[in-house]
Amino acid sequence: MNLPFLTPLLAYPAKMTLMSAFFHIYYRLFLRNSSRHAYNRFYFLATTVLALSIPLLRLPLPDAWTTAISRTDLFIQPGQATSIDINAAKIGPPGASGWLLPRQPMYYYIAYIAIALLFLWPLLRTLRYLFLLSRIHASERMPGFRLYHTRDPGTPFSFLRHLFWNDSIPLDTAKGQAILQHELVHIRQHHSLDLLFFETVRALAWCNPFFHFQLRDLKLVHEFLADHYALQTLALQPGGHARADYAEWLVLEAAGSAHPSTHHFYSAHLKKRVTMILQPSGPRGLLRQTLVLPLTILLCCAFAQTPSRHLTAPGRELMRFYLRGIRYPPAALQAGKEQTVSFSLRIGEHNQLLAFNSTGTEPAGDSANTGRITVTARAKAETLPTGEDKKDVFEEELRTVSAKIPVDTTIAYPPGEYAFTIIFRLEPAQ
Repeated sequence: MNLPFLTPLLAYPAKMTLMSAFFHIYYRLFLRNSSRHAYNRFYFLATTVLALSIPLLRLPLPDAWTTAISRTDLFIQPGQATSIDINAAKIGPPGASGWLLPRQPMYYYIAYIAIALLFLWPLLRTLRYLFLLSRIHASERMPGFRLYHTRDPGTPFSFLRHLFWNDSIPLDTAKGQAILQHELVHIRQHHSLDLLFFETVRALAWCNPFFHFQLRDLKLVHEFLADHYALQTLALQPGGHARADYAEWLVLEAAGSAHPSTHHFYSAHLKKRVTMILQPSGPRGLLRQTLVLPLTILLCCAFAQTPSRHLTAPGRELMRFYLRGIRYPPAALQAGKEQTVSFSLRIGEHNQLLAFNSTGTEPAGDSANTGRITVTARAKAETLPTGEDKKDVFEEELRTVSAKIPVDTTIAYPPGEYAFTIIFRLEPAQ
């Protein structure tokens, strides 16, 4: 799916956000109340990676699939004269303003990075807090993790392979063992890595609101997983009602704690966790899970990039490339020189520039592999023409621009022979 009303700078985040929206809506409608928590965890991780990567993919879709797209995307006709004003914002022919806008000012990128750092700051502050906490409390090596003995109000909680325990909770009681097993699930299943990944993605792609929602839901899925395995430990112990006791501990500790949401065991979403504990047999929904595959395929076809050879005639993409790259040579502008340069080039597989030749004559015909571009600049009033020939300066400019074709990885230029005429023209200064 091409979005012709957006610049390439905005097309990627727009596609990424739309994909995340579809995946998030599917989760809320069909998977949210499912008891297959391990699947839901995988769903969040996989769909996030897909939303980030699919808009960057190139799929060789059949021409019939892209006919409607190509009709709205063709705004440069072969052989059409196209004007560029060097002294003003770079423009193209009518209808091209969506793609040939000026490059964004640097402060746009600075503002984006500044907002990303604001989202990263809480994560960095938390990591610093955990580092300081590990430095001031005694610890001991346990099988598979390191146990820190603390009495901080926010404990117990775990991070990576570190378990920060509150010594006011005896380990030899059923309650202590349940909390311990709960935190060990977070450690063994590497839930902290999930959160680090999502926090980083959310900060770097902060413009996508659905990453914020998915991070919140992923934390809840982590708690469902940990509660499930902790309850299995309690069920092995004789006497008592494991689920009722576990739910009661959650409610009492959350009501009596001054920091009810500072660690995993007594985190937010208490009502949802208690409901899942007391009514664990939610819909398993095997069909709902398998339907994600066709949804993903449809989104790939809709949002992945399509190679240019299926969207436009071959020469049109190269015309766009030259429209973005050509500059009126300063030496010719100062000397008041105009020139018409015709050249041909041969493109190989993977955008290799195999040949560049100055032909001296304008290519005949009006095929899809030929085109004409007019580059217009304003001459200064005091500029006087000289006898010095500047044709080599114009040709050097075109060679320099053509050499950048292999670097332009955003477009797959079809291999073949191309011929263009570039008219460098001066206008009186206003």
